[in-house]
Amino acid sequence: TDLKYVESESRVVERLNGDYRMTVASCAKNYVDEKDRINFQNVMSAENLMQVFLGGGAPIHFSYLRLVEGDWKWVQTALVPVENFSEENPRLMWYVKNITEEKAREAELMERTLRTNAELVQAKKELEEANQKIRDTNRALRRTLSAEEQYRQAIVSEAVFVFNVNVTKNLIEEDFYEIRDGQMQPVLKEMGMQAPCNADDFFLRWSKERVFPVDREVYIQTMNTRHLLDAYERGENELIVEIETSGTEEQLMVLRHTILLTKDGMSGDILALNNAKDITDIRRKDRETKKALLDAYEAADRASCAKTDFLSRMSHDIRTPMNAIIGFATIAASRIDNKDQVRECLQKVLSSSNHLLSLINDILDMSRIESGKMQIHEQECNISELMHNLVNIIQPQVKAKQLELFIDTFEVVNEDVITDPLKLNQIFINLMSNAVKYTPAGGMITFRIMQHTTFKHGYGDYVFIIKDNGIGMSEEFVKHVFEPFERETTTTRSGIQGTGLGMAITKNIVEMMNGTVTVESEVGKGSTFTVNLTLKLQDVEKNAAQIRELEGLRALVVDDDFNVCDSVSKMLKTIGMRAEWTTSGREAVYRAKVARDEGDSYHTYIIDWQMPETSGVETARKIRSAVGEESPIIILTAYDWTDIEEEAKDAGVTAFCAKPLFMSDLKSALLAANNMDHKAEPEEAVWKTTDF
Repeated sequence: TDLKYVESESRVVERLNGDYRMTVASCAKNYVDEKDRINFQNVMSAENLMQVFLGGGAPIHFSYLRLVEGDWKWVQTALVPVENFSEENPRLMWYVKNITEEKAREAELMERTLRTNAELVQAKKELEEANQKIRDTNRALRRTLSAEEQYRQAIVSEAVFVFNVNVTKNLIEEDFYEIRDGQMQPVLKEMGMQAPCNADDFFLRWSKERVFPVDREVYIQTMNTRHLLDAYERGENELIVEIETSGTEEQLMVLRHTILLTKDGMSGDILALNNAKDITDIRRKDRETKKALLDAYEAADRASCAKTDFLSRMSHDIRTPMNAIIGFATIAASRIDNKDQVRECLQKVLSSSNHLLSLINDILDMSRIESGKMQIHEQECNISELMHNLVNIIQPQVKAKQLELFIDTFEVVNEDVITDPLKLNQIFINLMSNAVKYTPAGGMITFRIMQHTTFKHGYGDYVFIIKDNGIGMSEEFVKHVFEPFERETTTTRSGIQGTGLGMAITKNIVEMMNGTVTVESEVGKGSTFTVNLTLKLQDVEKNAAQIRELEGLRALVVDDDFNVCDSVSKMLKTIGMRAEWTTSGREAVYRAKVARDEGDSYHTYIIDWQMPETSGVETARKIRSAVGEESPIIILTAYDWTDIEEEAKDAGVTAFCAKPLFMSDLKSALLAANNMDHKAEPEEAVWKTTDF
């Protein structure tokens, strides 16, 4: 069996020749932990794999401890059969992924869960202990009703106060004391009363001065002699009520009033002993426990609602294109002889299929993001190349809607960066596609790229601004534009297709790259999305070398956009040329004549293709007529120049340069226009496979 073994940690690719079974046995012996070895050999055995995959089984996934570069790490192995897997062609892909960090996070989560459960158990234990103390206190209080014993028991049981009421006579016969900060304060005296006094009057005054309004009615209904007497006659010997009461300096204090009812053996009067204990801390812990449980319930409920909402939205969004595909396919089948109608149906089927594919891709992206499986893979890339590829992708949509697209670069000093080009491209495609989608025909879209100064060595701060003058968004919707499945009602009514996931995916990717994305929008005026990213710079800039032959020579930039003129002029000055600019084609021709007559001709002309007054090709023709054939003329264009290439060359154009114009693009155009050697080294590609 011919094997290619990929060691992902060191990125070393080693080809292994030999028997598969020996390879598995060697791997199990030398790299797999002893506890996982038997399972590894059973799963990886050729007999097991043939049995599973010949039977149509799904790909196999399992994890184990593996020796990687001298350290034991958790890895996950995936075995995926290659298409047309059979006894004659038993080939599969063997993937190994490092999941040590994921295992560590799982262990940490389990530890936190166990710690939380332990705290809940401890809180419950403390609550039981407190209740047991209360029960013990009540049993002790039943033994005597004397005032002296009441005070002693109050201190021992940590009660706030204990007092006796003659329910039959409606009297508090003796004064009692409230324990505050270890000191005993006379209660009746502070309430403006003295013993003996009417019990109901005391209860009413206490409720007004010391009980919080939320519990005042409950206290009054419980603490009155009529209710206490009725309770005793019903056979109730113990009443418990918890009341929010004001303590020292009016702070909240929760008191548990335990009222014991008994009959005096000598007088026959019904007596009530009121023991009030401070349970503020117990109530607080109880509230915290209940809140934690409520939060957990609400989180689970939100997750359930989100899942229900997700399934509801997806069933509708998937059903719509599927119905269209089925419907148009049915029509095409019934009109198979009508080529025009079949062609129209197939076009609509293709359009609906593309929408369905876009929907599924968005769902998969969101799923990978939420599960934490989407990762950033940084590598060397060039912003100029990335932007030109983006233009090639988005340009057909722009042309189809007859939109104007301007992409400007401002002082982008470092084009060569280290980032994830696929994720960066996905961000821009999502934002640009939205701009195209929500901008009516004849509108304008601008993409501006800037690099700001940063004091972090080896990094650059980049700002990407995508602006359109489309339908815009309401102020209320802007707050939710980055939430999954959110769509403006005006777009759904207008029939513009979309899943509502694009902006959520974009925001998640930007944040995974440690950046920010913001939006400003106004209905009827368009939207502006701003992405801020700090990107790592490559050690050596590929376009850093100077073109010595052009230093000191004059150059003229001609473009009706001031920003383009300013940006290109700065680039030329960086190269070492004496750059000037104008926004008028007529003025450019005039200045070319003057420069020739003064004996200091322009060496190079850089002219925009599309200008309102005089086109770039026409301007080039007039400059050639005025100054001759020597000076290179470079045409700038944001479009495919093949349509005008022949006409432009007849007018004397030397070279073409695509917008957006970066420093590397400008240098390449200057080298080509001046017939200088310029070779680019191809990037090395690495392919990794494992054959079974």
